[in-house]
Amino acid sequence: MNTLKTIHHIINPYNSDQSSESGLDDVQEVTVISMINAKTRFLQSPFCKDAEVRLYYVQMKDEICHMPENFTKLPDLRKSVLDYFTPTGLQRELPLLQDILDSVSILAPKRDDIVIYSNADIAVKPSFYSFVCKAGQDFESFVVNRRDVPKKDVSGSGYCKEDIDFLYSLEGKAHPGYDCFVMPYHIVEKVELGKVFLGYPPVGSILKKNMEKLSASFKLFDDVFQTFHLGEDLNWRKDTNANHEYYEANLAFASELGYSFRKLKLLM
Repeated sequence: MNTLKTIHHIINPYNSDQSSESGLDDVQEVTVISMINAKTRFLQSPFCKDAEVRLYYVQMKDEICHMPENFTKLPDLRKSVLDYFTPTGLQRELPLLQDILDSVSILAPKRDDIVIYSNADIAVKPSFYSFVCKAGQDFESFVVNRRDVPKKDVSGSGYCKEDIDFLYSLEGKAHPGYDCFVMPYHIVEKVELGKVFLGYPPVGSILKKNMEKLSASFKLFDDVFQTFHLGEDLNWRKDTNANHEYYEANLAFASELGYSFRKLKLLM
């Protein structure tokens, strides 16, 4: 008799008090409804006989994140990059990716349960969880690269959750960044991410390198349309003092782990 496997999908949502004016609420709502839709679709797939999908979110302490009841809240993160780095200007409580992955332990996952971490602005197609199960038959862990779809329609109005069916239909453009990671829990327990934090490279590359090193088989899916992102925003590459400071800090934390990355030039 097969033991039911659980797919634990976790995101770190934006602080709603700060994201409504920037439009990030609309982006996040597209992500949220896409995950709910994908879970519903999964229940109609043959894979649901062997696995179930559970959705979670984890936030920084004192943040306000408005999430639907379809998501289970994990205990708040108690530390941020500001516990390890003191910027001269803008103070951003960006979470450490290690802490986010460690938060899954409270669920007492089985060794071979699947853990998915994806950024809060990464939406998934309805077939996503079936794709995860199918790919998991061939690869122990993998990264799914997103495609970028337009953020606004021809009139300049931003897309929102009510447009989800239309967004599913778009072809999108390939994007090279790493923002959706799938691995068994026994790999999660072994990753070493140090102090690298969300929002700036090379956080995704470091998790990918960990997965490659720790997995019996690894795959980078850069040619499938299973995840998507509204727009081609590269806010972290804007040439500002804050971006310089935070980017340099993440590169330094990567160096502490023994990783060396070519420094990218920030853009105007």
